[in-house]
Amino acid sequence: MKTKKYIKVLALVVVTVLLLSGCTIRGGGLLMDCEDPCAHPSTLTTFGINAVIEKDPCCDDRCCEYDVSGHFTYFDKQECVKIKGTVEGGMVLDFDPCKPGAIGTVYGEYTDMCGATGACCIMLYDSDYAGQFKCDAVAIKLLSGPEEGYNNFAPLLRGNIKIRR
Repeated sequence: MKTKKYIKVLALVVVTVLLLSGCTIRGGGLLMDCEDPCAHPSTLTTFGINAVIEKDPCCDDRCCEYDVSGHFTYFDKQECVKIKGTVEGGMVLDFDPCKPGAIGTVYGEYTDMCGATGACCIMLYDSDYAGQFKCDAVAIKLLSGPEEGYNNFAPLLRGNIKIRR
């Protein structure tokens, strides 16, 4: 009887570890307004992403194109750019596996508030630092559609980007 209970607990632990340790790009927060660093938080741009990374077995460990799928949201309150979208692919770079930090670039399609669509590219920097000032950053460029030409790059003031491979 103890053996069956032990096996059930062990199986539950293994499943939990596998679910929590998947390859992902997750996070978000408030983006700093570089023109007005003291801007009130209610006027700042918000960003969020939740994507799963599936590695191509033909690629090396430091830089590779991946199958990435997921969703993101972005709202620049000052420019009235409010979009949500799907992530359809991307690439992750680890400059030095012995040091913290990674850069992920994802691309996909966005939809604006009126239902119009376009293509976009988002670059994310995960400093891998803990604490209040993590130095994570987000860059976004809208390549086509109603907001074509819009771009923004800013560090996160509040929030966190996590790139896990």
